[in-house]
Amino acid sequence: MERPKILIVEDEVVISDYLEETLLKLGYEIFGKAASGSKALELVESTSPSLVLMDIRLKGSVDGIETAQLIKEKWPVPIVFMTAFVDDKLVERASSVMPYGYLVKPIQSANLRANIELAIQMAAIREKQEKTEDELYASELRYRTLLDTVPQRIFYKNTKSVYLTVNKRMADDFGVSPDDFPGKKDSDFFPKETAEKYRNDEKQLLKTLESISTVEEYTTKSGQKIVNAVKIPVMDKNGDVQGILGVLTDITDQVQSETERLNLEKMLQQTQKMEAIGTLAGGIAHD
Repeated sequence: MERPKILIVEDEVVISDYLEETLLKLGYEIFGKAASGSKALELVESTSPSLVLMDIRLKGSVDGIETAQLIKEKWPVPIVFMTAFVDDKLVERASSVMPYGYLVKPIQSANLRANIELAIQMAAIREKQEKTEDELYASELRYRTLLDTVPQRIFYKNTKSVYLTVNKRMADDFGVSPDDFPGKKDSDFFPKETAEKYRNDEKQLLKTLESISTVEEYTTKSGQKIVNAVKIPVMDKNGDVQGILGVLTDITDQVQSETERLNLEKMLQQTQKMEAIGTLAGGIAHD
């Protein structure tokens, strides 16, 4: 296992040497030593250490707290502060940087090890959490992009038929944002009779736990549409219902085409009948 690399930032030579000797005895590797904030920044920029031991009261234009803030803004390196002075103002300033620990001088070997190990473990946990959050965000972004690019209207409700989320396609039908749907019900968007029908359908779905598929009118801001509405019960790993997933497919054009086809067939049949009658009438007249 690779030994943690520690950067010592301390302007008192005696203390710096003591820390180096103690850390080596404890099994750590010395990443480097700096007596000023500018030197510390230079070393961290070259290769990130596992941890920085930072004296709060560094001499020069940039003290330890300011140096720690600059490091934190650029690199995810855990920092443990060291100080011989503890006062409220100093602690308040230091806390704003969110360090991983404090060591009060004179520093004992046991306290030094405990602070370093705890800081390294906490930093690893935070890094894992941030990575998980980034992965979740990326996954959610892919999911949202997929939902917003499909032609269907998609929604998800809880078991009380309250909207939890919808895709952009459905929100656009009502001239609102997807963020306007959560917490709302069908009665907030549809005529009373339509909303009641939807609620009754969903009550039946939750009772039977069977998907339903219907062809129905769908009133939007731009007018009436005909949709194929499929609603599915969503269950967790224990089989308990968590909500209702709905997918609405606009079939207005297909229905209109089918209606036109049927009307055309009907007209053709009527024409054929008229032609037959005409032929029959012509034959009778000829006789």
